[in-house]
Amino acid sequence: MAKSTKATTTRRLRKRARDEDETQLEPAAKQQKIAPEAKEETAPTSVFRFLDLPPELRNQIYNIALRETHRIFPTATFWKEHQRITRSRKPKPTTTPSKTTDPPLPYMALGQTCAQIRAEFHPQWLNQVCVPLCTIEPFIQTFFPSTQRKTTTTTTGRLQLWRGVDRIRIFLRPSELERRNITRLVKLRNRLPDVTFEFSHLEWQESKIQPVDMQQLLNNRHPVWLHWLKTHAVSAVHVALYNPDPIRIVVKDKDAPGWMRNYFSNIPDKYLESLGLEWARSGSIKFGVDYC
Repeated sequence: MAKSTKATTTRRLRKRARDEDETQLEPAAKQQKIAPEAKEETAPTSVFRFLDLPPELRNQIYNIALRETHRIFPTATFWKEHQRITRSRKPKPTTTPSKTTDPPLPYMALGQTCAQIRAEFHPQWLNQVCVPLCTIEPFIQTFFPSTQRKTTTTTTGRLQLWRGVDRIRIFLRPSELERRNITRLVKLRNRLPDVTFEFSHLEWQESKIQPVDMQQLLNNRHPVWLHWLKTHAVSAVHVALYNPDPIRIVVKDKDAPGWMRNYFSNIPDKYLESLGLEWARSGSIKFGVDYC
């Protein structure tokens, strides 16, 4: 009798333990069942295929992006330019631009989506984007790489995209013309002969060099000047706004005339006209010789 009672008690204890275990495991099991269902509800049911739209609708979307691109430029680069001029290593927290609210170039990512969108949108984007002069070097290096590199599939693809580009817009400020090397920008004329350079700016103080001078220098299509660029006779072009001679053109030794080797010699009459530089103000251009 005692053995039977003991066995019954043992069975009851085991059953109670099993019931308690099932009670503890039930919420976890419910969570495991609910989680996939919640995940399925939030998952997207379809994907929007942009390239399935008719070309007319895609062009309307591109035009909306281009209108914004035309009037926006990366102001964050101005702070870097200020640091370069003042040679300051300690940025001011109150004037440091926000990286999250100031994108590098507007809608540039749209042209990097795929090959077809790049071919449709990228040339139009390059015609509309306004680039500060202080960032023109990386801009040229990225979107207009030198053709002297070894030709690859990627480089060839980039060269094909240049065909739709007919202008380059540059935002100009007086502070950006202090000790500025614009050699790469000037030599871009040799690779893009049909491109027109346009400068936009705010109020400009009276000085020996004006934005219109920069525009005429870059848009110079005189045959002799183009021949100099093509044969790499021009070694460097420097701009210094507050110098007595703000534009300095350095010519290689083999292409420089005799009078140019004398630092104190004056430019002969009608010599600037022979290069298409007749617009230059008196004393605004100085020539130098590269003997290297």
